[in-house]
Amino acid sequence: NGPVQIKDLRHGMKVLTACGYYPCTDPWMTKQGAEVWLLSTLDFNENSFSVVATPDHPILTGITEEGYVYTKLQDLKVGDTVINKCDASGDTDHATVVSIVRQYAVEDVWNVEVPDVHNYYVCNSMDTVGMFVSNTRRGANMGMLRVDHPDIKKFITVKNDLKTLNNFNISVAITDAFMQAVKNHTTYDIVDPHTGKVVDQYDANEIFDMIIDSAWRTGEPGIFFIDRTNDHNTLKEIYGSIEATNPCQMRNAIVASFTGMLMVEEDISRQGSTEMC
Repeated sequence: NGPVQIKDLRHGMKVLTACGYYPCTDPWMTKQGAEVWLLSTLDFNENSFSVVATPDHPILTGITEEGYVYTKLQDLKVGDTVINKCDASGDTDHATVVSIVRQYAVEDVWNVEVPDVHNYYVCNSMDTVGMFVSNTRRGANMGMLRVDHPDIKKFITVKNDLKTLNNFNISVAITDAFMQAVKNHTTYDIVDPHTGKVVDQYDANEIFDMIIDSAWRTGEPGIFFIDRTNDHNTLKEIYGSIEATNPCQMRNAIVASFTGMLMVEEDISRQGSTEMC
């Protein structure tokens, strides 16, 4: 169907990769007001093409017997080559880097993932010239805090500006006592984790509403029912209570930190997500 802006993609749309057309995920915003650079190239037909990307975004610069070779935008130099065409047999064409403008602008960063492959094709609005970029995730971490911690209000809203903890999922560890307080519209105890003493009481419904509002705005935080989890923890007597979990399946990973276009072959009807954070 031609090029589509990243923010307009939808789950199941097929985008062009070096391996053919593969379905993508829904797009998501990972950064607001991020520094971006301008990369400009020229191919052997004197066609020019530019992309705007975060400095750490990997660009496909080679295909070898060992696999794909990527170079971060910040590590490219004028005169280097990037791959701008690739067919099913693996034959490639290259374009030459003619300029790199650092701190080109400050923009919101939209991302998308193409599962099972590690690149996709970014092109101009006419699909006459483009280049392949990386689809590789950054590392992810999990940040979790009990709902009865004194800093819980700050924690719930820590990612509302989309500039903080970009490599983290965050979740609130929900206790049975808290959920009962929500049900009864009462307060619940806030406990100093170092002393185990009650230091305050918060309105349970206020905290619950804060979680809902932040999750609606940014997808964070998630919730983790820590007491329910430990009720089914068969190793509790040996290793103690579970306090956190590994990062959940998430969308806020950098996989396409640029403002470009993607070639789209077809639009598959949107499917329900199984992701829970």
